[in-house]
Amino acid sequence: MLSLEGKHIEIQIFGDSEGNCISLFERECSIQRRHQKIIEEAPSPYVTPKLREKMAAAATELGRLLKYEGAGTVEFIVDAKSGNFYFLEVNTRVQVEHPITEETTLLDIVALQIYVAAGGLLKNVPYLSNLKQHGHAIELRLCAEDPSNNFLPCTGTIRRFSTIHETSSSQVPHVRYETGVETSSEVSVFFDPMIAKIVVWAEDRGAAIRLAKRVLASTTVLGLTTNQEFLGKCLGHPGFLDKNYTTGFIEMYKDDLFDKQGNVQNERLAVETSMFLKYCADLERRNSRNAPFKSISSKFRVQSMDRANVKADHITIGAKSYIVQYLPSREETADVVQVWEIQEPKLEDKAKSKFLNKSGGVLVHRYYSAISQPAKVTTMEVAIVSATLRKQGRLLDEWTEGDITFQVDGVLKTVYLAREGDWRSRDDSVNVVWIHRPDLCAGIKATRRNLLTFAGRLDERSSGSAAELGIS
Repeated sequence: MLSLEGKHIEIQIFGDSEGNCISLFERECSIQRRHQKIIEEAPSPYVTPKLREKMAAAATELGRLLKYEGAGTVEFIVDAKSGNFYFLEVNTRVQVEHPITEETTLLDIVALQIYVAAGGLLKNVPYLSNLKQHGHAIELRLCAEDPSNNFLPCTGTIRRFSTIHETSSSQVPHVRYETGVETSSEVSVFFDPMIAKIVVWAEDRGAAIRLAKRVLASTTVLGLTTNQEFLGKCLGHPGFLDKNYTTGFIEMYKDDLFDKQGNVQNERLAVETSMFLKYCADLERRNSRNAPFKSISSKFRVQSMDRANVKADHITIGAKSYIVQYLPSREETADVVQVWEIQEPKLEDKAKSKFLNKSGGVLVHRYYSAISQPAKVTTMEVAIVSATLRKQGRLLDEWTEGDITFQVDGVLKTVYLAREGDWRSRDDSVNVVWIHRPDLCAGIKATRRNLLTFAGRLDERSSGSAAELGIS
């Protein structure tokens, strides 16, 4: 196991057929999970000019002794306290993190690799004779993995993938995406879980960090769990601003980095999920010739079968559940909602109160009444200001993605969503919606269930004999 005081710093080298070997300077790769890099930067904020010279000399001398040809990386472990460095390994290939070296040296490493492989000599490239670093670059590895589950890889269909260039109203310079996925791509178990490399460059490290945070927050990946929110927390942590951060960064600050979103954010997400599904249902009703509730006002909330006019929704986000209740409103364009955070009774309490019958089934009306006692109630005024929906996918696997601008208590927020399943489907028992909010820098899964399917899910959790449940 790497020491909590160790830094992972590597030197990019290049050799040719005449035995020449040069250094393209260092990269800092100390932000790691499971001993694998997820954030890299160049130059290293820790390395001084003197240390850079020593490490480059050691790396190039090793390359000359090996008669190394082409691109390679000499990796070192550096003691953050003493500055002493120790050889780790040589990677004989173009590294995943090579773009940050390209951004700071203005070199095309792949082109130079091809040039050397074809017999080209480094001395014949004048630019290499006075090579310098310019500005600061950061690379983020956006991966389909679950940070809360030891970063285990996740699989699924990407319901939406969009970059900052697609969501920003203006061009954002010095941003580079390297990816092989798009909306509807499948992330399987057969390949590395990395979805994309996000590379930014700026004049200095502070500006590069700010740009990286903005670009990451404006990148949308919906349909499966990713490390996007975790990367954002790393970039914003005070420990990352300290040049002496080490490979023990994640372990050292795990309490901060794995902290979950607060209830207020979840409550807003629950409302946005409910209103998005209502909007889809209302659009279906207005566009259908035979819709049974087409002539009824969108504010009429008596009937329970019209999905556009639900009185209340049950939304689950992570481990928390919420009831979104629509209250009477005088305004045609806005809704007043109450959000209840639900406290689910413990199994033994349900058994003692005889909410379960002898077969273990849930008595829906009594149980639902019990769980609906709010632990916390929040009231909001919400309206959809603008909405754009698009159908994605192929036959038998269609879904809807949308850009929705909400006005919540007078504040405008644009949210990017993707609903699993075709919005024209008549099966409204369970709806899964993925939501990306730039201010949260995360793609979050929300599930809406109707009363019967919600109760059935709880029934599955609490299945057991009458004796086990303490019911005579």
